[in-house]
Amino acid sequence: SKATVSVLNCPLPHVPALPATMSQAPVAPKMGSLEVENFKPKEWNFGLFQCLAPGCVPCLYTWFCTPCANAQARTDYDQSNCFFNCLCVNPVMMQNIVREGLGIEGTCCNDILTACCCTPCAVGRASSELKLSNRQQQLKQPGQDGAEAWGSSLVPQPGMPCLYTCFCSPCANASSRSAYDDSNWTLNCCCASPALVRSVVREGYGIEGTWVNDCLCGCCCPLCSICQVQREIETRGPKKTTTPF
Repeated sequence: SKATVSVLNCPLPHVPALPATMSQAPVAPKMGSLEVENFKPKEWNFGLFQCLAPGCVPCLYTWFCTPCANAQARTDYDQSNCFFNCLCVNPVMMQNIVREGLGIEGTCCNDILTACCCTPCAVGRASSELKLSNRQQQLKQPGQDGAEAWGSSLVPQPGMPCLYTCFCSPCANASSRSAYDDSNWTLNCCCASPALVRSVVREGYGIEGTWVNDCLCGCCCPLCSICQVQREIETRGPKKTTTPF
């Protein structure tokens, strides 16, 4: 009994407490299919109606030649062809691409409302943001080393994807880009043209070709172009998401 009492009265060994970083694992926000550490969406540095912030000349250029300023904004962002952007990229898609690429907080609804209701202001704000951030995404250009060919031809192949594209081409086109970069399906269905989706996927994968081919295939034969893009995404998989700047 004395032995039992002595055992009960002996002090327990001291166990050091775990640090806060080990006791609770931090949860990283997700972008697309990958987790990004220490990422917090930032706000626009310019207000929607701060048209004169970058100067009088850029403001007048945006107001009197909005399509050109819109095309130049996306070109400044990812070095895509300015003439292609003038023909195939509307202000809604330009603002969405720039906003998500720079990691600025917002939704696709905000992109649609601001770009449709006040187009020059939205284009001017995006242009000013790009000049401030000096962000240029390096993409593989056609003709560079490492450019690859399409995995399939433009001729459609029989099957359910082909039928889906024939009966609902806007939905199939939106599904293609959403599967590629996890972008908003509704926005793509309303605002993304087949030529734009083809260009984004082709440049993202480093596939050989030019913006002229994207325009011709997306405008003259959109169903075949959508089917080819779908097969390419199924073969190569979705785009790898990187940390925004």
